[in-house]
Amino acid sequence: MTEPVLSDGRQLLIATRYQLQSYLRTYRFLAMIIFVIVVGSLLFGVLSYLVHSGRISAPSDSSTFLVGYLTLLALIVYFSAALLGGDAISTDFGARTGYYTLVLPIRRRVLLLGRYGAAVLATFLVAVLFYVFAVASDIYFTGSVPVAGLLGSIAVTLLFCAAAVALAFFFSSIVKTPALSILLTVLMLFVFLPLVVTLITAEANIEPWFSLTYAAAAISEPIVSVPHEAAFGGGFSPYLWEGLVIMAAYLVVFLLFSYIVYEFKESSG
Repeated sequence: MTEPVLSDGRQLLIATRYQLQSYLRTYRFLAMIIFVIVVGSLLFGVLSYLVHSGRISAPSDSSTFLVGYLTLLALIVYFSAALLGGDAISTDFGARTGYYTLVLPIRRRVLLLGRYGAAVLATFLVAVLFYVFAVASDIYFTGSVPVAGLLGSIAVTLLFCAAAVALAFFFSSIVKTPALSILLTVLMLFVFLPLVVTLITAEANIEPWFSLTYAAAAISEPIVSVPHEAAFGGGFSPYLWEGLVIMAAYLVVFLLFSYIVYEFKESSG
């Protein structure tokens, strides 16, 4: 009696579930949760001390306060995307586990999408936890929160998480060593892209529309709209639609590249 063949949809769910279990088993997701709790608690503690000691005035505008709090969100997403997605593909080619994983009766594209979905979901949950701290702090200090703008910002953050993870998957697909792929992702998101944006805007006054770091500023647009030629290092700030287009482009292009490499690459671990 032959075993029933699972559909691609069923296999996708299984791949996603196992990848999420892997994050829990290796404590990566827990590490990011603890990191956000520590960062959020420190921010709240420092702000409380400064306000109650009279060193700074208590914030009065909830939207402005929330936007200021969310300036750290992109860095948290980058760190989570690198940690959770940076070795999602390279582990199959840089270790002997690939000899077992890649011969399973599951299409590589299904396995890739399952891992990608798990990484995006985990990264987004980390970002949502930071939103919880931001909202709690906003309510504590100002007594209110811009609900409509907050929901719009969270929706943009979901796309931003998907774009950052797609970039992490791309590096993971072209590098065999998991640690190296994570390092390359961190360097690209934390060093190279921010540096290029700073140099381009400061020296040449050119809008860095090619940069995911630039697009990250659109996360705050649903809450407080910033003039196009302002705020971002004294240079440009993206329109909301512009930020969404850049994020979507990163998602499609780098996930497609990851799929092409993963589909034809052979394990040699």
